[in-house]
Amino acid sequence: MGAIWKIDSGLPLIFSAPNNVFNYNQWQFPNIKQGVSPAADNRNIDRWFNTSAFEQPAPFTYGDAPRFVDGIRYSRGNNWDMNLAKNFKIWERLRLQYRAEMYNALNRVQFGRANSSFGDSNFGRVTGTAPGNGPRTIQMALRLTF
Repeated sequence: MGAIWKIDSGLPLIFSAPNNVFNYNQWQFPNIKQGVSPAADNRNIDRWFNTSAFEQPAPFTYGDAPRFVDGIRYSRGNNWDMNLAKNFKIWERLRLQYRAEMYNALNRVQFGRANSSFGDSNFGRVTGTAPGNGPRTIQMALRLTF
């Protein structure tokens, strides 16, 4: 019997704004309104963060949002992979192994990255799952060793 438990806090989101013709590297940050918290009070997949806390910078200026905004991250990861195996000795040199493996054994959804492109129609929404996170997968095998 074995298990792998992976838990993480989620990666921080990087925000962007439409190009402001002042930027040479094609990356522009939005402004964060003074006194407004970008973290959402009741976070859900339709409102992962407070979208009203962001605004477009004035023409020919850089946005004041930091590269990573504190407290706004991908969803937390919490995943269990488990396996069970049993070895049977049939004869002196003949062995049989039965094995069952479960990936995402508790069938937990790990939400993907929220849209962090200011001005996009889905800004602040989560529209998918994290890479590598699928539904529970169970596979079984028999192995005959001689």
